[in-house]
Amino acid sequence: MKSRSDESLSRQLRNLRIKARLTQEELAYQASVSRKTISTMETDDGCEGVSLSVLNRVMGALGVEISLVPKAPPNLDDLLNKNRKLFNAEEERTLPERVRKTAGERLDDEPGVPYAP
Repeated sequence: MKSRSDESLSRQLRNLRIKARLTQEELAYQASVSRKTISTMETDDGCEGVSLSVLNRVMGALGVEISLVPKAPPNLDDLLNKNRKLFNAEEERTLPERVRKTAGERLDDEPGVPYAP
């Protein structure tokens, strides 16, 4: 199954080649790959299974540099919210039903009456 990034990369590769006024065969020659490799990279098969080395040669022939950039660290608020959701789901799953029903209430008070200190 092809991912969105493969589709986008396939379209970008084709657009760059056309903008450079190169045929698939000409690009393949400049990148030292087969025309079939270029065709595959530009179509539904996308760039899945293409090595980084081949991708780098093809993009380099088009004057494009590939850079690997680390992902930005997650936002602290997002991490806290994610952990809170996980904790609440785990608590819901593990607490007995009688405890869940009386959460926030004192057990010696009337059922359904919230605890008021």
